Amino acid sequence: ATFCPSSTTSRSWARGTCRTLRWDNSADLDLHVTDPAGEEIYFAVPSSASGGRLDVDANATCEGDPPVENIFWPTGEAPAGTYSVSVDYYGACDATEPANYVVTILVNGQE
Repeated sequence: ATFCPSSTTSRSWARGTCRTLRWDNSADLDLHVTDPAGEEIYFAVPSSASGGRLDVDANATCEGDPPVENIFWPTGEAPAGTYSVSVDYYGACDATEPANYVVTILVNGQE
């Protein structure tokens, strides 16, 4: 199932570009995406001049939020070029095991 984006009712992302991070425990993982202009989007800088946006900083307070984060550009707004995607293990919260995670990239609604 596609989760892009999880906290907005806008469907404009459906044919846009989205990066989704999902993980399997209560740890605080953070999705980072750097756009072609070199602008990084993550919890401290949740949007970019190019139109990219982080929808939610999941589990930042270790309260057991659903473990999913999305950084997306609406249809037609993602600039052409090379993107960098990374994951930061920010904190364990109450997790005692390593976090298994998956990053999914959608472009024009396709993986």
